[in-house]
Amino acid sequence: MRKAHLFRPYADQALKAVTVCLNDRNETVRKTFAGTAGYLARLVSYPTLVKYIEFQTEKYFSEGTFVTHLC
Repeated sequence: MRKAHLFRPYADQALKAVTVCLNDRNETVRKTFAGTAGYLARLVSYPTLVKYIEFQTEKYFSEGTFVTHLC
């Protein structure tokens, strides 16, 4: 990411906003925002990154997330 040092103060808030979009019904939207979250993970503070990883791990291993969205 270019000019990462300018965006770093806002990275925590941006990751929080992107995380909400990871629950979208559209698979393409979810994949795009997941990629964005990956780029933001390089810039966020360590405590925010740990919270994000814990949240995603819990979401992945919970029983209710294995629902597939049908078109």
